Amino acid sequence: MSESEAEEISYGDEDFESASPPGKSEGKSLRTDLDEDEDYEDDEFDSPPISPAGKTEGTEQDDYEDEDFDSLPTSPMGSLFPEAVDPANTSELRETLQTRREVLGERHPDTILTMSHLGIALSLLGDHTEAKVIREQVFELQCQTFGREHPETIVAMNHLADSLSKLGCHSEARAMREQILELQSQALGGSHLITIAAMSDLANSLSKLGNHTEAKALRERVLEARREELGETHPGTATAMNNLACSLSDLGQHAEARVMMEQVVALHRRAFGEKDVRTIVAMSHLATSISKLGELLEAKDILEKVVELRKEVSGEDHSDTIKAMSILSKIFFKLECFSEARALMEQVLDSRRAFLGDRHPKTIVAMNNLATSFSELGDHTEAKTMRQQALELRREVLGEQHCDTISEMNHLACSLSKLGEHSEARALRQQILGLRRQDKGEQHPETLLAMSNIAETLFKLKEYTEAMKIMERILRFRRKALGEKHPKTIMALNNLASCIFKLGDLSGAKSMREQVLQQRIEVLGQTHRLTLLAMTNLASSLTSLGEHEEAKAMREKALAIKASSQAAAAKKPRRKSKERKMSTDSKMSRQSSQR
Repeated sequence: MSESEAEEISYGDEDFESASPPGKSEGKSLRTDLDEDEDYEDDEFDSPPISPAGKTEGTEQDDYEDEDFDSLPTSPMGSLFPEAVDPANTSELRETLQTRREVLGERHPDTILTMSHLGIALSLLGDHTEAKVIREQVFELQCQTFGREHPETIVAMNHLADSLSKLGCHSEARAMREQILELQSQALGGSHLITIAAMSDLANSLSKLGNHTEAKALRERVLEARREELGETHPGTATAMNNLACSLSDLGQHAEARVMMEQVVALHRRAFGEKDVRTIVAMSHLATSISKLGELLEAKDILEKVVELRKEVSGEDHSDTIKAMSILSKIFFKLECFSEARALMEQVLDSRRAFLGDRHPKTIVAMNNLATSFSELGDHTEAKTMRQQALELRREVLGEQHCDTISEMNHLACSLSKLGEHSEARALRQQILGLRRQDKGEQHPETLLAMSNIAETLFKLKEYTEAMKIMERILRFRRKALGEKHPKTIMALNNLASCIFKLGDLSGAKSMREQVLQQRIEVLGQTHRLTLLAMTNLASSLTSLGEHEEAKAMREKALAIKASSQAAAAKKPRRKSKERKMSTDSKMSRQSSQR
């Protein structure tokens, strides 16, 4: 099992709100709070969090890209990247290919095999554009030589689908993987392990397209089949459990995702030991799912252990060690330890520049993350400069319409917004929305996010009516796609409440905020930071309506819950890994007995 490729993740503002009723002075600039978003950038707006004095604070948090919790790749014929292919030998592979073309001809099996290996090496080096070109040639030659249904052709098709996915062409990858699944089902039967692997690949594409419910259904079938064919403790079963945990997390079911990842960690510890790479990967994914439940200190402890193990097993400069440091920096970021996050990200960026070069996608991710740290430390001008460089690199390497280029445009728009350049941010975000609509359609999650970001900019430009109209559409789409109680739907409701609050509909804003608070208590629990933010939002509405005693009581309640939660966290010992392992093993024994 190998770790997934870098994922681009942003963490931005969730909802926003003024510190005073409309028509009154707004006081200090508002702080936005960090929100999690697994599959796309988020710079949605947020109301100020509670400070020790019960007032709003004057800093904002920003976008953050991450390499983190994701499905693990599979292939119909096993690993996509055979150990025999060393990316350091790319030049030799090019020479060998040229020689074989001249001596043996383009369609000779040895020539095609060398082309395939070159495509694999290029993919491992991150050059997915050239890898795609090579793999298209391999696929075409395999079709001509063996026919579309031959196993070698299907492997070539799967490699090409992988390159399409790496380049963000998820619709094309999905279409190809649907063909692969159909061909494997016809040739081998629906329950064959190779067919199940193809089903897992298709689920990965569906997940990338935001079809999380469909992806979850397929991943449940994959897990059931692997349990039956391979047994509970097989690495392939653990991979399927990991991928299903991804879908659970995508659907906001973070507690269930955590339980499943605990089982994966326990399986790998028993089978391979703590220092095996599969165990370390599972520990990293577990920490991510724990962080989504707001248990950041526990997640930090696990990730620090991951970094320690990576250094011991792989070395200080290994790519896996650098990746673990990058993930840990995200947790420091969320804990508002920005200096620590910046120090880690500087190490990550220096290492990636040295080993991968300035133009590699992972280097650009690290550049963006360091820019975020600069922003959080108040240096928005430096952050803007770095993001302009990153956007220029994205355009050169990937082109204007690539999803990663669009992401970088969004990051730059965030920096412009932080510097008060809202008109420039608005123009950039309108470009983003046009590109998202063209590529994804009107109701795709990333299109809705782009709409929400425009609404945020309109809000900052005091164009509240236009912002409200956009937020009404977003709320309608999210209710339909995700349901009433999904975190993103609740977010949209809160954002709409912020808009109508500014337009003077104080009673309507209060009613919506009461719904937001109730839903967050139900979904996230009373002590979650977003629930506490919902309490302050509602207190603002109560104040605006002259209900000062109720507002005071609500703020005091929020402060008391926060203080109590922090005190309990300080006193509570971390669950030891042995205790967690025993608990997880017990759960798995019960599940096996029930089956």
